[in-house]
Parts: sequence; C-alpha cells; structure tokens
Amino acid sequence: MSNPHAAAAFARPEAAAIRAVAAGTATPEQQRLAVAAIGQKACLIDEISYVPGGPDAERATVFAEGRRFVGMQIRRAIRLPIEQFPEVDHG
Repeated sequence: MSNPHAAAAFARPEAAAIRAVAAGTATPEQQRLAVAAIGQKACLIDEISYVPGGPDAERATVFAEGRRFVGMQIRRAIRLPIEQFPEVDHG
C-alpha cells in the first residue's frame, strides 16, 4: 500500500481530464480517463487498505479504507442497473 495520506499522483492528462469533467467539457475519452484516475489514484480502489507496522498503522489503514470506500461507491454507481437507484428531482 502506498502512503494513504499522500496526494493522488495524477499525470497531467489525468488532471486535465478531471478538470474537463468538472467544467462539463470533457470528451468521452477524458471522461473515461477521469473516472479511472479518480478510482485508481485518488481512491486507491484496487489497493490493499492494510498499512503494516508503526505507531500510526491502524489510523493509516482506516484512512486508506475510507478512500477505498469512496471508490467502491463510484464503482457501484457505474456497475449496478440504473433501476436500483431511486428517482430524485434535483431541479
């Protein structure tokens, strides 16, 4: 497990893709890149949460699991059938 407290190591194209998604101007390729970078680098979704040894190991593990939880919720929203989500009016 990499340092769970470290900032996500986004490459320039990934950061540009995330900015484009936030601005609503992303291409389909940028959208896919942004979601992948958020899951892999910000949420560490495919990493093991356990941080061994040291006095702060338990806290670091819990922090890493929190990051993974966010990624798992994004993955869940992408993979589950849309009918499993409630209708909500955001207007």
